[in-house]
Amino acid sequence: MKEDVIEQAEFAKYDGLTGLYSRQYFFAQAEKVLSTHQRKEYIVVCSNIVKFKLVNELFGTSAGDYVLKTLGGVVRRWQRDSHGRDVFGRFHSDHFVGCMPLGRLHMQSFIGYCQAVLEKLDLNINVNFTFGIYKVNDENMTVKEMTDCAIVALQSVTPNGSKPYAVYDNIMQDKIRRDQMLAASMKNSLDSGEFQVFYQPMYDFSTKQITRAEALVRWFHPQLGTVRPNEFIPLFERNGMIVLLDLYIWETVCQHQRQCLDVMRPIVPVSVNVSRVDFYHQDIVERLTILLKKYDLPPWVLELEVTESVYMDDPRQMHVILMQLKELGFHILMDDFGSGYSSLNMLMNLPVDTLKIDMLFIRQMDISQRAGDIIGSIVRMAQWLNLETVMEGVETRTQSEYLKNIGCNTGQGYYFSKPISESDFLHLMDEYTPPASEEIINTDYNMSCYKTIMAYDRKIMGLLDLLNGIGLYELKNSTLILLWANHGYAQIWGRHTLSTSNDGWNPIQPADQIIVQRSLEQAKWKKETVSFTYHSIHYDGHSMLMYARAHYLGMRNNGDVYLITFFDLTDWSCL
Repeated sequence: MKEDVIEQAEFAKYDGLTGLYSRQYFFAQAEKVLSTHQRKEYIVVCSNIVKFKLVNELFGTSAGDYVLKTLGGVVRRWQRDSHGRDVFGRFHSDHFVGCMPLGRLHMQSFIGYCQAVLEKLDLNINVNFTFGIYKVNDENMTVKEMTDCAIVALQSVTPNGSKPYAVYDNIMQDKIRRDQMLAASMKNSLDSGEFQVFYQPMYDFSTKQITRAEALVRWFHPQLGTVRPNEFIPLFERNGMIVLLDLYIWETVCQHQRQCLDVMRPIVPVSVNVSRVDFYHQDIVERLTILLKKYDLPPWVLELEVTESVYMDDPRQMHVILMQLKELGFHILMDDFGSGYSSLNMLMNLPVDTLKIDMLFIRQMDISQRAGDIIGSIVRMAQWLNLETVMEGVETRTQSEYLKNIGCNTGQGYYFSKPISESDFLHLMDEYTPPASEEIINTDYNMSCYKTIMAYDRKIMGLLDLLNGIGLYELKNSTLILLWANHGYAQIWGRHTLSTSNDGWNPIQPADQIIVQRSLEQAKWKKETVSFTYHSIHYDGHSMLMYARAHYLGMRNNGDVYLITFFDLTDWSCL
């Protein structure tokens, strides 16, 4: 038993793939080295492989692991030659860190040596490196803090730029301090409501109607003013705080949707971003499920956006989690599609429903014919795969018309609307009117209208011979009014009415009124037939269990019109 504990402790010191020190053990060993040498003669270096994800994509994760293992061997040999003055570790993926004397760093020689070794692997791809360097000059800093400085320098390096490295300086130091201030105030800002959710609508190119919206976060800091998302989101992803922020956004959106449904406001699905860190938490599916139950919401009101880069981090885990979310009824959008290297492989393996095409392509259309051709190719591919498409970054009418003509479903961008506050979004949705068929708007509700509707929707017409009861309804001011019913309907309830204006009889039990209401709302906004069960009351007073299917048809005099079919399950429920 004691030997097992010792073995596990020893194993935790090293990275299993490369044989280098693990993150925490690197910090401990580097502290020891610095304590026995002149600290100011040392540097901390962080490095990564440029476009390493491309290696995984083209050759598979086993090839990527082989590259990392090979590099680990190169670095270990380098470390042995230092006679204990160098310390190296692997943090994650292709990110390595080292602590060494300043004079030991021969950048070009090291890069050349690594590239020569990798060329023997016959990958047929150039493998390049970038480095961030911190020169130790503060006796009081921990190795972890020094490493953070080196990472900041690394992040400032432009891939394929003139220099593959950057040295930490005063400007970067100011950024570190600002990042520390932002991280320290994040939780308090969440509690104080300084983070606000904005909504950016997405519009159907054909109908010019809102079909969904994206939830975007804004940070109004009392001392720093408005903090841009491209500053604080990467920071929170690095330190893990993004999980708290994402949960806050998800819950805020659920609250918004629930409040709208409670007061009969129209809603559309709202998509929320799911970061790569969220997928590292095994309870992400449980967290989303708990939120839906807490606010009594169906999954379609909360859509989930993920990026291609998340898929590349851990394809297998992503597939498992997204399949679980799909089975629960969530709609999955792939954000920034086309910006990475995993597009085709991702489509083959991941259960996505909608592609959000990266705005880079639409921005390049004026100067590159190929950009427009690429958009058209993506749209056609999506149509073949039965996927919806959303074009991000639409800013002009010309772009909108082009996208409509090539069959793109939806647009998002400043041409339609910038991200707006919740109150402005509510006002926008209050003015929103979904498209309706002219047959419904311009025709009185009688038998001839019903026949017109049946001809208009052949799917419903095909059900006529199978259905027991059929009713045509208008929902207006929370009151459901029967406009027409067939003979089977009369046989079910013994009466042709749902109006409460005569004798107060209502065939929907009070406790199930909300079930019927929400089901009709779902049929309207999802634009598809919705099934539900509820408890009813026969005209003679006995209780009934009903199964219904509601199909939204359009509007009439500011009321919503539905065709609902009914089956009496009362006798079946006793079996």
